[in-house]
Amino acid sequence: MPGGPTCSNPGRGFLANSRFACGGAGFFDEPAVNAVLMAVLVIYSGLIALYEFRLNPLPDTERGEWTGRQLFYAVVFTISFFVGFMYILTVIF
Repeated sequence: MPGGPTCSNPGRGFLANSRFACGGAGFFDEPAVNAVLMAVLVIYSGLIALYEFRLNPLPDTERGEWTGRQLFYAVVFTISFFVGFMYILTVIF
């Protein structure tokens, strides 16, 4: 192909990227990194749940019912909070 890039092995870039990704995944073996990632997950899921609850304030509801999205994000936050709390305790102690 004149003027274009030439490559004898088109899959070579994929191998380099996969090696880079696997090398970066080595950081996930560290418990402290996992604890920080778990804390970030808890914080962001809590912020998303708070945002959903502010979209549907209690005085605007008919009987104080939750929407499906509020319920989903509240459950995700609750599960991630307890799992994160227990995991971070095991990392610290």
